[in-house]
Amino acid sequence: MWECRLLPKKIEARAAVAIFFKNETRVCDADGVALAAIQGLNQKVDEKETRLQAQAEEISELKARLQRLEQLLETKNAKRKK
Repeated sequence: MWECRLLPKKIEARAAVAIFFKNETRVCDADGVALAAIQGLNQKVDEKETRLQAQAEEISELKARLQRLEQLLETKNAKRKK
């Protein structure tokens, strides 16, 4: 009986997908390798999108904080000029 298993995710996409038949290891066809590569790349894209989202939120928070600080500084400078 043939059984196809993907190698652990940490292995790069270029790694082959192995087929285990009895005690022999054989390499899957190109479709299995391509699928593993696509899945690995998709995971990387998802991770980058998550990181970009977090960075965008942090940038928005920092912009709001900077704006508040600038307003506070302008208020203090206006009081000094009086």
